[in-house]
Amino acid sequence: ASALYFGSAIHRGLESWFKYGIKDAALLAIECQDMPEPEIIRAKALLEKYIEQWSPEQFEVVEVEYEFNAPIRNPATNRSSKVWRLRGKVDGLVRYKGELFILEHKTTSKCDGAYIDRILIDSQIATYANAITSFYHEPVAGAIYDILVKPQTRFKEGETDEEFEARKAALIAKSKTGTSKAQKQERETAEQFRERVLADITPDNFRR
Repeated sequence: ASALYFGSAIHRGLESWFKYGIKDAALLAIECQDMPEPEIIRAKALLEKYIEQWSPEQFEVVEVEYEFNAPIRNPATNRSSKVWRLRGKVDGLVRYKGELFILEHKTTSKCDGAYIDRILIDSQIATYANAITSFYHEPVAGAIYDILVKPQTRFKEGETDEEFEARKAALIAKSKTGTSKAQKQERETAEQFRERVLADITPDNFRR
């Protein structure tokens, strides 16, 4: 699904940004994704505005794409299972006000109260926090959810000659003068689309 491709592209861009702190490298990571050009433009514009929104960062990046492999312990005996282990990966580990936090990136088309409510009862993060605490030998104080709301700007494909003639004929039929000043809707350029997307992205597109 296009929504998953978009989220994956943003994820790659953020991974590069938090690893290297170079905006051009982060945007290039998105550009390398296999997506239609309008989607790449939307994703790059969102990341560009994200970097503006959160620079400078209020936390220190400790790990990016952190993978863990922790024992599953019996709470009664504290013995680890001989069969199973808990493995997983988080988008990052950061230090905020001296404490260790899990950093999770989320892209969504809508961030309302219901979305926030689901985050507050996310059992996966609670499980990961316990595992990382035991493996990292430092307590995880909490999680920081980094939410990016996708811009809904659509690329203007323009219209074919046939579509224009049909629209013009319909306007003439409705006109009292029997004429129309309608002009053919041309396909916009990539730069025109980029400018519209950037203009549509506001601080409301980002929540933590």
